[in-house]
Amino acid sequence: MLKKITLICVLVFSVLVAGASEPEFKMINALNYHKSMFAASQADVYLKIPFGKELANVGGCNEDPDVTSEGVPWAFRMVDGGKVWVLDSLNGLLKLFTPDGKVERSVSLTDFGQVVKDFAVAPDGSFAFLNAVTGYVYQAGADGKRISEIEGFNSANSIEFSPDGDLLIDHPIMQAILRFGSNGEIKEQYVCDETLSLYGDASGTLIGLKIDERLAELYLRTVASPATQVVLASFPYTEEHEGVRYVGGKILGKDAAGNIYLNLVACDNNGNIYRDRLYRCSNEGKNLGELDVLTVPFLAPDLPRKRVVCPDGRIMGYYTDDKNYVLCVYSIPKVVAADSKQ
Repeated sequence: MLKKITLICVLVFSVLVAGASEPEFKMINALNYHKSMFAASQADVYLKIPFGKELANVGGCNEDPDVTSEGVPWAFRMVDGGKVWVLDSLNGLLKLFTPDGKVERSVSLTDFGQVVKDFAVAPDGSFAFLNAVTGYVYQAGADGKRISEIEGFNSANSIEFSPDGDLLIDHPIMQAILRFGSNGEIKEQYVCDETLSLYGDASGTLIGLKIDERLAELYLRTVASPATQVVLASFPYTEEHEGVRYVGGKILGKDAAGNIYLNLVACDNNGNIYRDRLYRCSNEGKNLGELDVLTVPFLAPDLPRKRVVCPDGRIMGYYTDDKNYVLCVYSIPKVVAADSKQ
């Protein structure tokens, strides 16, 4: 009799366990994810920089009484040696942080205006600074001293140096990307929509990412004007999830080896996230790695970029806690299984 009761209890427990299915959606880091994303990768903390006014701090909301920023530094970039340039406009400095949080070098922003929105570092160590309020892009030497300025870029979005040192400026109002030489003279105007990026090679070709519902295409702009482009890779969303489509994506940049990085986000009509995936591709468009990731959101829609590519191929992002500006990294696996799905 005891064995019979035990057997019944085991059977009932098995039924209950089988019926306790995994939830369809779950909130992670204040975002709603579909169950296909529950095992996605969290970012690793790379560097915590306290908010404040000291040299080893960066400005946040408390340092921004006039609300001239998004409450965090406008931009950041990793360079060789794991060091990170952080655009601390609220404290008037561009700062180079070492991986242990020390400031190795700083560049005064006094000559470039109060609200410097973006910066870029050229291959020769010189700088460019974008003040999107006054509409000036300033070029400076490796010592940070102003050399020249280009006007007419009110509401420009971001800037970048090409591998050969040309300055690229994204100007959405003009619906164009402009290329300038080191002498400040315009060399090319790429008439474009928001799909074309500032990243390319020394020959003048730029890459872009076009998204249409359940298909994304990585393309190469082979001729600036009239526009001619070649598709390098396609990223179809093939999962059988009704109503799910790509809602965003971005070319993130290139690593020291010249590989291309991008991300794609897919959601349903209710905003539930079914995919936030990072990709590494060769210059020819071959998929060299991919990673589904979880992010920690921070409301700052006007930043020039929220994720950057590190020289070693890691992807750096940011978030905040109560006291710190936190730089974090994702590492895309280098090996993709032969049967992996895009």
